[in-house]
Amino acid sequence: MRERDSQRAKFGRVFSATPNTGNGWTNEECEKFFHRVVRSHWYKKQWGSQIHVPPHQWLPNQKRVLYRMAWIVARRKYGVHISRHGRDFCRVYLEMVKRFMGPEAAATLKEEYKKNGIKHYKKKELTEEQKEVLRERMFVARQALMAKNVDALEENYEV
Repeated sequence: MRERDSQRAKFGRVFSATPNTGNGWTNEECEKFFHRVVRSHWYKKQWGSQIHVPPHQWLPNQKRVLYRMAWIVARRKYGVHISRHGRDFCRVYLEMVKRFMGPEAAATLKEEYKKNGIKHYKKKELTEEQKEVLRERMFVARQALMAKNVDALEENYEV
């Protein structure tokens, strides 16, 4: 079962706010850009094998081609059950924008991610020791809250 796509609306706002180049590209221009990306040394080093985007899925500008490619690459790298606009996809898309649209476009995209609360960084994996510390901290906080509530009840009802 695929993860819930909770960032979809946020990503839509970010996508429309980011700068764009190559508006009104023909299918040939889209395909030329696609092959430039896939054949680049950086792409091969980062993502390995080739991907195929059917011609009917070509989109008329640079950021839309990268969007489609990032979605395919993210599914291949992180599995088919990832959220369509989840942190893994957003991280891949940001990397591709930085490399092929430039650092300025990537900085704008990253700022929009931050402004709209889009998660794009790797999920922090906690060790068992860290989890135990957090459990203890939560237990102490709950005990303090319960004691505070009991004190408030006693004041109100004079038990």
